[in-house]
Amino acid sequence: MFRFASPLAAVVTLLAFLGPAAAGETVRVGVLAFQGAERAAQEFEPTIAHLGRALPDRRFEMVPLDLAGVSRAVTDKSIDFVVTNPGDYVDLESRFGVTRLATLESRERVVPTDTVGSVVIAPNRPGHPRRLADLARHRLAVVSGQAFGGFRVIWREMDDAGLGPADLSALVETGFPMETIFAALREGRADAGVLRACLLEDEIAAGRVGAEEFAIVGDRPTPASPCRVSSRLYPDWPFSRLADTSPDLAKAVTAALLSMAPVDGRAWTAPQDYTSVHALFRQLKIGPYEHLAHTTLLGYVRAHWHWFLGVGLMIGWWMVHVARVETLVRRRTVELTREIQEREKAEQAARLHREERDQFSRLGILGEMASNIAHE
Repeated sequence: MFRFASPLAAVVTLLAFLGPAAAGETVRVGVLAFQGAERAAQEFEPTIAHLGRALPDRRFEMVPLDLAGVSRAVTDKSIDFVVTNPGDYVDLESRFGVTRLATLESRERVVPTDTVGSVVIAPNRPGHPRRLADLARHRLAVVSGQAFGGFRVIWREMDDAGLGPADLSALVETGFPMETIFAALREGRADAGVLRACLLEDEIAAGRVGAEEFAIVGDRPTPASPCRVSSRLYPDWPFSRLADTSPDLAKAVTAALLSMAPVDGRAWTAPQDYTSVHALFRQLKIGPYEHLAHTTLLGYVRAHWHWFLGVGLMIGWWMVHVARVETLVRRRTVELTREIQEREKAEQAARLHREERDQFSRLGILGEMASNIAHE
């Protein structure tokens, strides 16, 4: 679990739930703090504060967590709601029955809800990788191999390019917050790194990264995103309830979220379709689709169905051919048998005819002999 990086984060969180109803029931909202607890408090404090105002009989508390901490909190049921990235949500949904109530949207985007993507950067030096396929035999820095925007989104793009984690020289895990990727590249511990979309632009605007310090690897022009990305985009983070959270509380929280006014162009909207996230997991055979990585006879047949179809067609053709040949042989055998029988009948008739003729010939000779004897 994260510790607050400064007293500011603690104060922000306290202000979110302290008030007239301080004695009310505490509702704990776990938040994935991929950029640290303080940044998470800054981003989600308006949401926590709004929920406190909309439901004054409850006291809402934000709990910043890392990826492992989110999973532990859901397992231990120490939180009531969770706000996490779409990949972690899909995994929690399949494992624990977590249900999304709303999805973040950025209203300045062309597609307000499709904002989660990744970008691969490399030190802007001669010979740096330019395409994702160029990452082969290079060291790639990621915050975690389990991170969605921090690795798995790019993993899918690498897979499309025919490149897998095994083709890398090394997968360097730096841990959270994501800004540690910059340090890994500057210190030479990695040749390229994966960032969530727009983090590079934020760091450049803040003056912590030079505008030309890093180059984009696998730049993918995307009109829907104001930032440079190396991947396709996915739905934004969902606000979800745990399976054991009160349905009445979940309904009240959902209504409050959807009535919340936008803050810095971001607001909550109706829960979006996460089919594209499922497609990523299915392609990579991870999370809910990890069983696809284990080869079974049925799975092998499904994976190579076109070869089995070809073999099946060949076997079918061969069986038809054999059946046809057997039919022709059987028919010819019947014809030959009939011909033989007819020939045998003809030969037998001819033999009887010869025997009769011979008999008549002998009788004729005997008659002639008898006539000669009588004459003498």
